[in-house]
Amino acid sequence: MTQNNRIRKIWIYLLGIIGVPILMSIVFVILQSTIGEDIISDGLALAVINLMTYLIPFIFYIKLFGREILEDRKQAKFVSVIKYLTIFILATFVYRFVESFFQTIPVSGNQETVNEVVGFNILIGITVTCIMGPFVEEIVYRYMIQDWLDSKIKNKLIVIFISAAIFALIHMNELDIWIFGEYFVSGLVLTILYHRKHSIYTNILVHGMFNIVQMILSLLLVV
Repeated sequence: MTQNNRIRKIWIYLLGIIGVPILMSIVFVILQSTIGEDIISDGLALAVINLMTYLIPFIFYIKLFGREILEDRKQAKFVSVIKYLTIFILATFVYRFVESFFQTIPVSGNQETVNEVVGFNILIGITVTCIMGPFVEEIVYRYMIQDWLDSKIKNKLIVIFISAAIFALIHMNELDIWIFGEYFVSGLVLTILYHRKHSIYTNILVHGMFNIVQMILSLLLVV
């Protein structure tokens, strides 16, 4: 698939990820006004909106890139997955440890949404956060955007920082430099991994496994 075709898919995804939540929100508001019950605050609307936001591009990208990803699986090394998962976890821990000296570690809007969806239905939470989310995001941020930046910018260090910054900005629900920093660190790890291994399958695995670790820790803290 050519780079131009990949870029077209980015715009399709961006329109989808913006349009689907808006459409689903309108549907739930209409339903709520029709039946006279608060179906939004109980977590149902949030869960369905998050599910559909990722389900549509997930199916779309499986169809478009499924064969390429399966072929890429042959390049994935278990050692690399464990190595970068460990780096990912340690980098996040160190960042939050440093942050704790300056303020109480905030919960990002993105993480609050994840927690609410998991609280409403853990199966939907796991599906969105640990399977569909990592798959769709790695396709967009690495397979599409990072590859496109690589084709336009010779300095790979600049590519890595721009790609990580885009990842952080998209995940921010509010203006907070510390939350930006946390997602920027995550973006750096995933961007460097893709730069070094150029294996989208490896990136999806590392991203998904990291989200699983985070979810387990969040559930343990709640308990």
